[in-house]
Amino acid sequence: MGRSLRSTAGFSWHSKATYRPGYFRELEEREVAVGRIVVSLMLSSALTLSGSTSVSQTSTPLDGWRTATGPNGIAKAISYCASESVPCFTYIPGGYSQDEPQPFGGLFNLYPVDRGKIVRPIGPKMNERTTGVLDMRWGVPHWLFSGSFPEKNGELSAPEFVMNNTGYGQRRESWGGTALHLMSAAYMGGRNFTNLLPGLGDKTNFNTFLMNSYKYTQTQDTGQIAQFARCYGNGDCVGHQIETFSYGGPNANGDEATESMRYIAVQGGAVFGANIDRLEKGIDGSLEIVTKNAVNAGTQGEGRLLIDLTQKYNIGYVARVQSGDQTKSKAIEITCGGCSLEAKYGVSTKTILLTALGNGTSEVNTFPKKDVTVPVESSASFSAGKVACIFDYDYECELVSAVPDNTHLTFAIIRMPHQVKSWIVTGGLTGYAWENEADRFDPQQSNGIRAAPNTGAKSVVRLAQPIVMNSLGDVVTLFAGRSFMPGTGEPYVTRAYSQMGLGGIVEVTVSEGLVTACTANGGSGYSDSKDSYGNPIAPPQVMLRGTWVSPPAIHIGSIRGGTLASCIVDAQGSGITSVNAIVAPVNAYDIYPSAKVWQVYNTSKGSVDGTFWTNPSSGSFRVNDQIEQPHFYLQNTKGSYNQIGTLFPATQTGNTGLVYFMGGVLTGTDQASLFSNLSQNVAYAGSPQSQPWIPGRSQINPPMGHRLRGPFSAGLVMDDPPFGRVFNNQGSAVVYVWCHAHPCSSYTKGFNFLESRNSRAGGDVVSYNPVSAVWTITSGATQPDGGAPNCTYSFGNSLASPCGVKSGSYATESTCTSTASPAQCGSSVAGKVQVAASGRSLVIQSTAFKESTGCWFTYDVTGISPPENIGTMLPPYISEKTPGRSITISLGIAPIGHAVNVQFGCMN
Repeated sequence: MGRSLRSTAGFSWHSKATYRPGYFRELEEREVAVGRIVVSLMLSSALTLSGSTSVSQTSTPLDGWRTATGPNGIAKAISYCASESVPCFTYIPGGYSQDEPQPFGGLFNLYPVDRGKIVRPIGPKMNERTTGVLDMRWGVPHWLFSGSFPEKNGELSAPEFVMNNTGYGQRRESWGGTALHLMSAAYMGGRNFTNLLPGLGDKTNFNTFLMNSYKYTQTQDTGQIAQFARCYGNGDCVGHQIETFSYGGPNANGDEATESMRYIAVQGGAVFGANIDRLEKGIDGSLEIVTKNAVNAGTQGEGRLLIDLTQKYNIGYVARVQSGDQTKSKAIEITCGGCSLEAKYGVSTKTILLTALGNGTSEVNTFPKKDVTVPVESSASFSAGKVACIFDYDYECELVSAVPDNTHLTFAIIRMPHQVKSWIVTGGLTGYAWENEADRFDPQQSNGIRAAPNTGAKSVVRLAQPIVMNSLGDVVTLFAGRSFMPGTGEPYVTRAYSQMGLGGIVEVTVSEGLVTACTANGGSGYSDSKDSYGNPIAPPQVMLRGTWVSPPAIHIGSIRGGTLASCIVDAQGSGITSVNAIVAPVNAYDIYPSAKVWQVYNTSKGSVDGTFWTNPSSGSFRVNDQIEQPHFYLQNTKGSYNQIGTLFPATQTGNTGLVYFMGGVLTGTDQASLFSNLSQNVAYAGSPQSQPWIPGRSQINPPMGHRLRGPFSAGLVMDDPPFGRVFNNQGSAVVYVWCHAHPCSSYTKGFNFLESRNSRAGGDVVSYNPVSAVWTITSGATQPDGGAPNCTYSFGNSLASPCGVKSGSYATESTCTSTASPAQCGSSVAGKVQVAASGRSLVIQSTAFKESTGCWFTYDVTGISPPENIGTMLPPYISEKTPGRSITISLGIAPIGHAVNVQFGCMN
C-alpha cells in the first residue's frame, strides 16, 4: 500500500525543493526535479511524497538495502546519499531492525550506562553529505541530521521550526501561535530512593527538554541555548520565563528541593591519557598521533596542548617566580635553580614580526596558508627544517622551510592570523610545556582545594603552560596570551613558592624517644616575607630520616636576612631511636615535550577516537610513550552573566539588576543569597590555619565576596533596620561576622571589619580582634591593612584606660592627685588625673605632643553621675597646646567639695 509523507517540519527544506524517491535494490530513479532526495527504508511496497510534485513508486523489499554482513541498510542508504550532488533525507520505519545502530549523533549514544562515563557521540564521516534521518523504530520520532558541507551562502543548514503570526484571536487573554510546544507527563512508575551506597538506592530522572552539546573544535559561542528576543511593540518583553510549582518535597538524601534554575559552569575533572601506538610526520612537520590504552576518551579538544609524560625533565627547583609587570613591559619569568637547562636544551632566539598576517580584505577565511614568507627584524640563528613558534594573543609552532635572507622567514604553513610585533622564537625550550607541581590538582591530595560538586574530579589535572623561550641563567618565559601580547606585563598566579633559597641546617633534640626541640640556621636566598600570623610564606621543607614508632614532623618557623632562623616541632613522634633532618628546597616543576593540537575528530571513522593531528612538536614524541592532553592553561568561569540598561531614566519603577521576591514562612536559617567557597582555609595565605610549609598550600589569596564597580550611592541599603536572630540563636546586625569554620579563638591577629584606601597609598582600617575583644581604628596609613599609620585608636576589653583606650604607641598610664594649678602630671601621653579642687587647669607635659596631634579626654565628678547632672559646670576643654612640650586642659567650675576625674590621651 502507499504511504504519504506530508510533513517536513522536522527539518529545513529549500523553498524550491521537489523530491524524488529512490528504489532500494536497483537504485533506479525517475527524475522529477532537481532538489532533495528522499530514501525510504519502507516495508511497504509504495511511497508517496507530497511536494511540488507528487510521485508514487513501487519499492522492493527492505532487505534489498542489506547485505550478508548484517543489518546495514541505514549505512548503505546514507552511502547512497553521499553519491548524490544534492542533500538527501532518509526515513526509517518502525518495522525496520533495531539491531542496526543509529547513524551520526544517534540518541542512544548520548546516555551512558554509569554516571561517571564520558559520552562520545558518533558523528558523520567526511564523505557524507548534508543529510537528514527520521528514525521511527522505537515508536517516537528520532530526527538525526548531518551538516558536513556548507549550503546556502557558505553556512551550514540547521533544522528549523518557524511559526509566523499575522493575527490573534479576539477572546480576552488569548494566546498566539507557538513555534514549538513541548510537554511531558510522568504519571506513575517513578522512584526516588536514597542512594548513599551503591546498590541501596534508585532514582528515576525526569525532564522535558534535554540538550547535549559536544564541542571538540574551537568556536566562540553565542550560547548553547541562544535566545534572541526583539520587542518592537509595547507590553511585557520577557526573554526567558520559568515557573516551578512544587507540591511534593525532597524525600531522599541528595535531593536539592525545589529550584527555579540551576546553572553549573565548572572546569571538568577528567583528563585524557594514553600511550602512543603510531605516529606519522607530514612534510610540513605536523604530526598524526594514533593512541592506545586510552583513559577518559572523549575529553580531547582542539587548540590544547598534547604533552609527553614519559620524557619530562625536572632536575632542580623553582628559585624565583616573576609575574608580568605592565609598567616595565615584563613577561612571566621563572628562574630555575640547579636545573642546567642551558646545557640540556640550549637557549632560544627571538625576533619580531614586522607586519600583520591576516585575511586582508577577504570576507572569507584564507587560513591555513602554505609557504608563507614573512618579514622579521632578523633571521639570524633561524634554520630551515627547524621549528619556530609565533606568539601574540595566541600562538602556533610551525616548520621553517626556508630562510631567504637576513630579514625574512618562510614557513611551510601558517594556520591563523598574527599581529604585527608578534614574537617569533626558535630553539631551546620554545614550544615545550611548563608545570609548577604546586598547581597540580590531585583529588586524592588536593591541598585544601575542593572541586565543585558537579566537576566529576577523578584525574590528576596538570596546569601545563606553553614556554615562549629560555635564556641565560636558566630563566624561562611563559606564554600568557588571550588579552596580552608577549612581554607586556602578563599577570600570573601560581601556588608555587615565589622565591626559594638553598641550604641551611636543622638540628633536632630527642629525649625519651620524643622530639622535644629543634634549631635552624644557615642557608641563603630565602624570602623574609611573612603572613599575618608570622609564618614564612616560602620556607624550605624539613625532611626527617630515621627510625621511630610514629614519625615526628618539623617546619621552619622564621627566616631573617634570607637565612633560616628557627624551626617548630609539629609532631614529637614516639619511639625515636635515630633522626636526621635535611633542609630541602622543595619547589618542584616539570618540563614536557609538547605539541599544539589542531584536530581530534577522525573524519574517516566519524568519531573522536583518540587520534590527534598536531602542529610540529617541541621535543620528540616516541611510540609507547605515555601522553596526556591537559586542560587549557587559562580557565575562566561565570555562573551567571546578566546585563541590564536603559537610555531613559526610570520615572515610576526603578531599574533593577537582580530581583528576588521571597514569600512564605521564612526563618532565621533561611537566606536571600548564599555563596559558598568550598575550599579550605589551609589553601589560602593569611588564615589562622595557613600551612605554607606544605608545598602548594597558603600561597594564594582567597576570593572576594560581593563587589560593586562604578558609581553607586550605597553599597548596601536596608529599608528597615535588622532585628531578630541570625540562625535563630545569634545576634542581629547589618553586617554579621560569624566564626564558622574555626572558633573565634583561632583569630589571634584579628581581622579588618572595614578598610578604605587613602591618598597616602595605604588603607585605613577598622579592625577587630575576637580573642582580645579590642577594636582598632587607624588613620593616615601608608600601607594596606592599616600599616604604618599616622595614628591609631583602640578600645576594648581592658582596665588600663577608659574601655581600654590606647593612643598611638603610647600606652603608659600615670595617675596623680594634685591640688596645684596648673596640675602637673608626669611625662606620659596617656593617663588618669584627679584634681581635688575645681576651677583649675590641668597641664600634661610630654615631648610627644605635635602640632597635628589629636587628643581625647573623658571626665566625671566624684559623687555625681552621670556627668550631665553636674549642672552649670562648664565641661573641660583643651585651652592650650605647646607642640613638643605640653597640653593644657581647663576643667571649668565644679560643685564645691567634688573632685574632678580626668582620663586623657593623645594620638601621635
